[in-house]
Formats: sequence, structure tokens, C-alpha cells
Amino acid sequence: MSKQKISLIALVIGLMISCTNSKGEENFKHLQNIKIGMEMNEVHSIMPNTPVNLKQAYWSDTLLVESFESGFGASDYYKIIGPTLMLVVHIANISQNY
Repeated sequence: MSKQKISLIALVIGLMISCTNSKGEENFKHLQNIKIGMEMNEVHSIMPNTPVNLKQAYWSDTLLVESFESGFGASDYYKIIGPTLMLVVHIANISQNY
């Protein structure tokens, strides 16, 4: 394979990775502003992207799980869990630095 073809393939792969990562990074940045006890309408005003999935929690009939895209190569979505009363009770897949 010629150097030009290898360079072109590397460029295309690099562009694909950078495009897919932007929503995850944006979601991570905005998730830092979400706090437990917030109302879900506040959460939706902070989050710029819509959830990729909204479903009832399998462990409770009264909880909903909203999933947002995470960074490239992550194994799971960012999740915001709240009761049907529309308050945030848990934020999953966020690393915390102490």
C-alpha cells in the first residue's frame, strides 16, 4: 500500500474519531453542573443534547433512567436516574476526583 493511501486512511479514521467524541465530551462537561435533588426540567435546560434512551429502571417502578452519549471508547452511557416525580437521585458513569 502506498504512503498516500495509508495517510488518507489515517486521516479518515482520525476525523471519524474526533466527530464521534464531541457529543460525549460536551455531555461530560455539562453533567458536572447536575446535582442530586435537581428537577429534571433543570437538567434538561443544562444538557445540550437529548438523551439517547429513556426507560424505566428495572429495579424500581418509580425510577426513570435517561442515557446520554459518553466519550469515544466508553463502555456505557452517562445515566441520570430520577423518580417519576422528576427529581435527580443518581448520576452514573462520572468519575470524581477527590
